[in-house]
Amino acid sequence: MTQPPLIDAGQQSGRRTPEEPAAGLPRGACDCHVHLFGPPERYPLLPGRAYTPGLAEAADAAAHLDALGLERLVLVQPSPYGFVNRCLLDGLAVLGDRARGIAVTGPDLSDAELADLDSRGVRGIRVNLGDSRGDVSGQIAEAVAAYGARLAGSRWVLQLHAPAAALVAAGAALSRSPVPLVIDHFGHVPVRPMLDQAACRGIERILEEADAHLKLSAPYRITEDPDGLARMGNWVGHLADRWPERLIWGSDWPHTPPHGDHSFRFRDIDTARDLVRLLSWLPDAQLRKRILADNPARLFGFPPAAPL
Repeated sequence: MTQPPLIDAGQQSGRRTPEEPAAGLPRGACDCHVHLFGPPERYPLLPGRAYTPGLAEAADAAAHLDALGLERLVLVQPSPYGFVNRCLLDGLAVLGDRARGIAVTGPDLSDAELADLDSRGVRGIRVNLGDSRGDVSGQIAEAVAAYGARLAGSRWVLQLHAPAAALVAAGAALSRSPVPLVIDHFGHVPVRPMLDQAACRGIERILEEADAHLKLSAPYRITEDPDGLARMGNWVGHLADRWPERLIWGSDWPHTPPHGDHSFRFRDIDTARDLVRLLSWLPDAQLRKRILADNPARLFGFPPAAPL
């Protein structure tokens, strides 16, 4: 797949010229997948990291929300920071009640550590196996068991970034999770040359059998082909008809560069266009409210969204 061009960090951040807010957004609409990157002298990046990002700070994220007409966001710890969540926590402090966070930690965090993170707006832990090679279904099953046991009884979620085949193979373990699950980026279902029906049916079984939620985020990571996007839209329509309570949306802003790129830049993705496309896949106002506002409020502990 041809990669989108890269642009300078300042262009991709909220310092860009604001785009028109998308029409038809419900009150309380939430972007459930946003990353922050601060100055590396303050927030050191891991040696051996997969990519090197530019700057995307809390003020930029707020401008991103305002430009799109959104009210809330969920910050997700990106891989270049590993288990050090300081940039995310500082962002939560700046953004206040309009933000929640998904951290990256081990399953052995203490009660005091969990309580501290919770008090600062964290509402879950992410397990990132999205770029793994080979079968990682066993690692997914082990993670769900370990993190699920630790988070049981909390108000947190466990977020899984993994290939579709591995998620489907680990489906039995997912169905036993004692905490809600969030699956990133459409479950990475393959689209080329056609939408992989077996993978789609497997993800649907997870939504049916587990307390799992699918994040309709970053379609560009799967396909940018118009026919492929149309097929994805048809699948989203089917999911929304059958499991509207299991779907949320995220932009993946500021669109991290491909692995191996260390240019301090981001991918040039038109987030407003992606959001408008999503709304075209969800033509019903009540359905938009459920997916963009109600489901994120329930999962991440925001106040209930205002009625239509």
